[in-house]
Amino acid sequence: MWIKRQTSFKGLFCLVVTIHTILPYLYLSRVVVAVVLLCSALFSQVDSLSHPIEDKDLPYVIKDPDSLKRSEFRAAFATAVQLTEAGDYEPALNMLHRLYPKERLALIYKNIVLAEVLRKQGKYKSCDSLLLLTLSIVQYKQWKTLIQRERLLIFDELETTDEEKLDFYEDQLSADHTDSIKISLLLRVLKLKGFNGQSKEFDPYISKLFSLDFLDARLDSIHRYIKSRSTPGSREPQVEMNLARYEDAKGDYDTAIKRCVQIVGKTKSEKQLRKMRLVHPKLHYKKKKYREALKYYNKYLALYGNHSQVLLQIARCWKKLGNIDSARIWYDKFTIAYPKHRKTEEIYWARGWDAEEQGAYENALKWYNKLLPRFLTYKRGEWTWFRMGYIRYKQKKYQDAYDYFRSSAEKTSGLMVVPASLYWKGLVLFKLKKQEEAIEVLHKLWQQYPLNFYGHMAKTELVEKKLWDNKWNDSVRFVEVGDDSVRKWISGMYNFKKQSGHIYISGYLNIRELLGLKLNTLAQITFKLAYKNHSKNPLFLYTYAKAFFGNWDEKSYFLARKLSYQIKNDNWGDVPLEVLRLIYPRPFKDIVYTYANRDSIPPGFIYALMKQESGFAPRILSWAGAVGLMQIMPATGSKLAKQEGVKNFNTSMLRRPETNVQLGVTYLRDLKKRYDNKLVYVLCNYNAGPVPTKRWKNEHGEKPFKILAEEISYWETRDYVKKVLGNAWNYEVLYPEAVK
Repeated sequence: MWIKRQTSFKGLFCLVVTIHTILPYLYLSRVVVAVVLLCSALFSQVDSLSHPIEDKDLPYVIKDPDSLKRSEFRAAFATAVQLTEAGDYEPALNMLHRLYPKERLALIYKNIVLAEVLRKQGKYKSCDSLLLLTLSIVQYKQWKTLIQRERLLIFDELETTDEEKLDFYEDQLSADHTDSIKISLLLRVLKLKGFNGQSKEFDPYISKLFSLDFLDARLDSIHRYIKSRSTPGSREPQVEMNLARYEDAKGDYDTAIKRCVQIVGKTKSEKQLRKMRLVHPKLHYKKKKYREALKYYNKYLALYGNHSQVLLQIARCWKKLGNIDSARIWYDKFTIAYPKHRKTEEIYWARGWDAEEQGAYENALKWYNKLLPRFLTYKRGEWTWFRMGYIRYKQKKYQDAYDYFRSSAEKTSGLMVVPASLYWKGLVLFKLKKQEEAIEVLHKLWQQYPLNFYGHMAKTELVEKKLWDNKWNDSVRFVEVGDDSVRKWISGMYNFKKQSGHIYISGYLNIRELLGLKLNTLAQITFKLAYKNHSKNPLFLYTYAKAFFGNWDEKSYFLARKLSYQIKNDNWGDVPLEVLRLIYPRPFKDIVYTYANRDSIPPGFIYALMKQESGFAPRILSWAGAVGLMQIMPATGSKLAKQEGVKNFNTSMLRRPETNVQLGVTYLRDLKKRYDNKLVYVLCNYNAGPVPTKRWKNEHGEKPFKILAEEISYWETRDYVKKVLGNAWNYEVLYPEAVK
């Protein structure tokens, strides 16, 4: 290791200081404490330690520390943190040295803050020595990762040789760092080793580098350098595979195809060979060279026999080429070869939908029937009865439609399909001249699912028919009840017995107290460890969703969403407003309202879209490459950035909340203008793009919204439109002051 270990008079004094810090259970007399503090003031740097110190006898957490000691620790710790923020480092240092928690987790908190004070004082060797010692007593990798990151912050300030730097960087590469930190480490290693873009000695580092975050702009320059200094196929197959993945993600299909060809010709690994023979035709497919893709897919089948992905891709190629009959032949081959495969469910559904679109309703019913009963619990399978009822509704066979909708409502349990079935059951009852029954069904639907898309639709239907009773008032349903009442509601709903203590949460400082001190990183790591054991505890989910609200909004919503999954269908009508506002939060409020007001778009609509797209996670990246809060594709982001005058735009900027919201709202404004303010088409375009949206608009024109919502042929887009509009209406209900 790069740390030089030596023994000196100065080092011995500092060893005493460190022992005093790391071993709080040693009962030193006040005289000894005074001597130790005097020594720490005299000597500002710790050169080394002669041997590691471990303190694993302390319990990781203690459930009930002495209340006085806990209060004293918390007050002193809080004061030290505040002094550090104010720049008063010496008083903070002295106060931290006097803390003696008899718990390892509290000791870790103390040492991490103490290390920060030492770093800010420029006492880098002391800081690193303390971090190394703390590393020896931590139990979980999350804490080890944090400590290693802290060491990275000070490493460049230490006097070390290039060899010592290389040892340190390569050792850090094995730690559980973020992709961004790993990229920084790899770039430093390449620089120290004199990277020239050609020599194969760099292949392991290049392979690691291009297996990381493709959005990091630093990879672009490295890729250009490699591309200019070497040709595809000149490196080891695994390196070439990772470079091909990167080029695929960036849309550089031609270079990726060249690499695939070279890998197929060079590799001796049968696993790599088969993988490349799958990737190669897929790249042609992405280039829209469907006949080339067919050639290589057929070659794969000749070499290896049936493969589910290959059969599907061949069918998709024929469909893209407009040869629907050939596509159906290959889809049928797939269903015969893989009768229980999830894709078989999709194929049956697609064949039924195609027949339905063509007006061949009886043929459509035949295909939908194939989903019963094998796929009834699958995503599409559970909508089978609903779709059959909807076909009968379009045929005006209302009694048959009623029977199907009733079966769907009674025999399925999905949070969307059940209210959908009840809604259309109510509409059918109107057609059957059974108005009282229809009102009862729709009113009960609204009562049971007031925050569901179909709950809103039920209310709208009754209002439009002038059958809405003004006694049914939203405002009395969603009211604040106070924290104690919320906890009683949760406990009563689940018949839940509170668990005793959280074995990962400190007895000295709980997570909310850490957040109050703005020690968010310590709070987040503590929470992650605690969450593993309490992920299904509704009181835990509520407590920390509330604690993180306004501090760590992404995680607050994550917990609230988990809590919402546990709310039973019968309980949605009486959810307290405090819980609902956690499930429907308004993070980045200043940013969202600024651009919402600029472009006259309801903020609730923006939040609803953001909720569905990213779950309020600013740095999220989708499998398709969409980035950030409003999931903007890089190419779209670049175009919008030019339109908005965003300077020096690059894809990584889409992870910044303000940039993402600015461009996302601009895109919504442009789409609203294109589709004459019809939000259903705005959302169709946002999710599926302009081509299918144009087709749906041409086919369905001015049909009533309730019909149009069921006729969007893309499963994902149909579901997306309902969820976003339903959420937008929920924001209007929960935040009436924001409605303009």
